[in-house]
Amino acid sequence: MITVVSQVLKDSLVARGVEATKILVNPNGADPDVYAPIPADAKRALRQELGFTAGDHVIGCRHH
Repeated sequence: MITVVSQVLKDSLVARGVEATKILVNPNGADPDVYAPIPADAKRALRQELGFTAGDHVIGCRHH
């Protein structure tokens, strides 16, 4: 799996022979009016509830 931040980058890789199905377009950035981290204790409880350990990395993206 290859992650790129724009369709232009994906198109460039496909033109170079990379299989399109192996490329995920995931635009970077965050809306500071929407992003609001939860308190540390609530974060620990949620991670535990979802089965994540302290060493797991969780990355998410919300599409509108």
